[in-house]
Amino acid sequence: PGVGERLHAGGKLAVADLLSHVTDGRAHVRANAATALGTFGPAAAGAAIPIGVLLRDDDMRVRIAAAQALDKIGDDAVRETGAYLVGALRGDADVAKAVAPVLLARKARMLSALLKGLETDDDTHARRIIEVINALPDAQEILCDAIESPAENVQVNAAIGLGVLGEKRAGGAGRKALETRRTGGFARTREAVFKALGMWKA
Repeated sequence: PGVGERLHAGGKLAVADLLSHVTDGRAHVRANAATALGTFGPAAAGAAIPIGVLLRDDDMRVRIAAAQALDKIGDDAVRETGAYLVGALRGDADVAKAVAPVLLARKARMLSALLKGLETDDDTHARRIIEVINALPDAQEILCDAIESPAENVQVNAAIGLGVLGEKRAGGAGRKALETRRTGGFARTREAVFKALGMWKA
């Protein structure tokens, strides 16, 4: 049998063997270990968190390999590592391109991780999270709920999200959510609301 068949025949043993390589000092070894673990599909579910940790790796190739591996391991692994995946939307655009489809394929299951991610004060990170949320059919409802958050960054990013969503998709509820925040509350939220409403006029 080929190497792949021998590895898969060993099942648990092979997963355990590969797991020791995700912390290797060499980036290409970490990336290859993640890719190999992905080939096990759901059988590698126990490796989800160690692979998720690789989404914070210094090396971009390792982060991309980790995102692709989690996608192959399946929904439960992606749900378990949601915070790592949303975190990986920060930084390199190529990594974000690899991560976004993994999140989108699970839609609502990833919502709590995406909403938690809106607490970021990193504009690029926020924009990438908004892009994922706005690709969901109920984006308007999600953002209208998010803008009610007591957290300033969540309010700011939800307001910008409604602006990006556009007047038509945001609808009456989106307009009301923005207009009721034009006064009072956080100064940054008010600024974001004016910016969002300005996007609709553009």
